[in-house]
Amino acid sequence: MQSESSLEYLKVATADLGQALRRFCDHVCPAFSTVELPKEAQSRARRTEKAGRPTSQARQTKVFNLDTPKLHSLGDYSVTIPLIGPSNLWSTQDVSIRTLLTYV
Repeated sequence: MQSESSLEYLKVATADLGQALRRFCDHVCPAFSTVELPKEAQSRARRTEKAGRPTSQARQTKVFNLDTPKLHSLGDYSVTIPLIGPSNLWSTQDVSIRTLLTYV
């Protein structure tokens, strides 16, 4: 059960996490050169080949991305929980009718 105080703690913790992630992105990430995993490079090469574009097995540079839906939506949880309940009661996953029928 969520209380007003626990939701306020969540709001503060989310803001602190956001600041820590931005510091990590600004100060720690530039110190490291990261590339995609071999498996990721192979998968990307298969996708581009399937699309008819030139392929390369070379591993591309990867950077930490703060602009993902999962990270971007963290700040909305403290507002959403009082409206529709805790996040273990709902999902953002796309559901097809076939998936729904498997549970009936």
